[in-house]
Amino acid sequence: MIHDALIEYIPGKSVPDSHDFEVGRPPSDFVVSRNIEGKVLSRYGDIAWDLTPYASGDSTHLYFKFWKSGDATTIRYSLVGELHWIMFLLIYRHPARRSTSTGTLYDNLITLRALAVRAESSGISIAGALSDSAFMIATPINHSMCIFKVMAMLQFLGEGATGFNIADGVLPILGDAYKAYVESKKQTAPIPTRIYSSILSRLSEETAKSGAVVDNLVALYRVLRSTPSVLKGREQTPHWGQATFNDLLQEFELEEFWATTGASQSVKGCSMVFNKIQILLSLQIQAYTGMRADEVKNLPWDCIEESRRGGDSRIHYIVNGTTTKLSRGKEKKAQWITIEVAAEAIRTAQKLATAIYDAEGVKLNLVNSRKGSFLLPRNGCDGCDRGLGSTGERPAKLLMTDWIRSILCPVITEEDQHELYLVDPSRSWATEDKFVVGSRWYLQTHQLRRSLALYAQSSGLVSLPSLKRQLQHITAEMSTYYCRGSAFSQNFIGEKAKTQDKHFGSEWQEAQPVSQFLAYAASVLLSDESEIFGGHAAWLKARSHDENGRIFLDRVATLKSFKKGEIAYRSTPLGGCVNPGSCDKNPMIVLSLECLGTDCKHLIANKGNIARMIAAKTNKIRGLKLKDPSCAEIRIEEAELIVLQSGLDRAKSQSMQK
Repeated sequence: MIHDALIEYIPGKSVPDSHDFEVGRPPSDFVVSRNIEGKVLSRYGDIAWDLTPYASGDSTHLYFKFWKSGDATTIRYSLVGELHWIMFLLIYRHPARRSTSTGTLYDNLITLRALAVRAESSGISIAGALSDSAFMIATPINHSMCIFKVMAMLQFLGEGATGFNIADGVLPILGDAYKAYVESKKQTAPIPTRIYSSILSRLSEETAKSGAVVDNLVALYRVLRSTPSVLKGREQTPHWGQATFNDLLQEFELEEFWATTGASQSVKGCSMVFNKIQILLSLQIQAYTGMRADEVKNLPWDCIEESRRGGDSRIHYIVNGTTTKLSRGKEKKAQWITIEVAAEAIRTAQKLATAIYDAEGVKLNLVNSRKGSFLLPRNGCDGCDRGLGSTGERPAKLLMTDWIRSILCPVITEEDQHELYLVDPSRSWATEDKFVVGSRWYLQTHQLRRSLALYAQSSGLVSLPSLKRQLQHITAEMSTYYCRGSAFSQNFIGEKAKTQDKHFGSEWQEAQPVSQFLAYAASVLLSDESEIFGGHAAWLKARSHDENGRIFLDRVATLKSFKKGEIAYRSTPLGGCVNPGSCDKNPMIVLSLECLGTDCKHLIANKGNIARMIAAKTNKIRGLKLKDPSCAEIRIEEAELIVLQSGLDRAKSQSMQK
């Protein structure tokens, strides 16, 4: 039976050969990839397959060499042959009959190379490993998902077609292991609010510094890349006539900025500076879009779009990119809403990218996003082999480094750790190395996505004033574009996807009840019971107590109620409201005093909040009387003050009776 490659290819003559599986494995000269002109790039027997014509990102080559040292022995070549065959089956015979992205193939091969290493150390073939139950059950948990899927495919195709016998009883065990691993990956720690606010502040400061000198950096880069000697040797301190690198830094007024980067005064140092700036810019984009790291890395140069809705003078920023997460490995266009700070980071990145493309003589491709110009390309001072098209044609390596963490992340305090326990009291945060008090917060990019989804809500979970200010605009935008029922949400989010493959807008929606629950739990559990009152507070006190008489919440049951929409929570000046439906109180009364006056059943009022409001009202009335004793506003303020004072007195009286 003849099969074509289940892989996307660009128009032209880049189609790989078809294969007749009746004859068994393909010969070593079988063509697995061609370029757009039809020239052969890789053959089946090669130690690496060049899949550049089929790649949407930087995963362009499949490397089959699995050993780090020593010679290529007969046994090793035999194991490489087995790797060739398994990868070939993934490309040509996937049971789902759908194309697989080169990124997924690349990740699969990394895991299969690790399997080959284990097989070699045990003195067996990969076929022998797959038929050995004990060997396969010992698969590392982080490899379990890939190995499970590969073994399931091989079992589906059958030993007669593949030559691999799959050990009995292994698949259910690996399946359970990979489900547990996926579940553990979902438990990404949200960044505690103080640390999150600090990271956002420092990130904005660093990107602003880069934005302030980007034109000077671009000018320096153009000089470096226009000098032929730069492409050779790449000396630590190259000379341009009588000018040293330091002379160039002085000329472009970059000495002070350069000193803050920790980079050497050299061409290599310039590459490092460009890359560090690109990493910071990518983090700023992630922080205010919720995009995945790969989605940011593969953004096209012309990704930012400004939009104005009818009757609205404000500018709304939309990021246009692609993703493979929402379409089973197939590249698909996607959009994210963002705000000015991320748009400014994109504009800075565009300036750097333009300089890189100009220096290479590469014309910006703004039409075909699949093979378009990257927003964050590799720079021409990175020492990479130009023959691989590494500059411009491939995105930069945006790796989180200790240097990045050192300038962005503060040290963890007991207060920060206490917040983590509020999110998940069953997890032993204090015993995990990354969350020990006194250590620096270990930032990972997916934490930015989780934290934005959790905190960019109108739930009242964020009480820190600085973080409120930082998130107020993005919260408003996401509430407009991503909320359920929004006229725009379908355009951004699309169809419902699997849990691990969601658009950020879906995660934002699903985080809404969780954010409300955490804000609700904080208002109840972190408050002195004697300090809260109101209809819902009275209900809690009457029904939910632990053995010590303190208010107790069944977290699992309560969270389910929030997710089902049976209860909701939003912060109010009085404290909070748990009404999941439409409020029947007068919407013109901003302070919700009608709730206090009628002792609304949805009200959780806080005595401290009321006392502060009374003090503010009293001072305001005093000031109004000094200006104009006959002012009508005084009567309104005094009426509100009476309601506040009456509510507080009633709450104190009820506490004394108990």
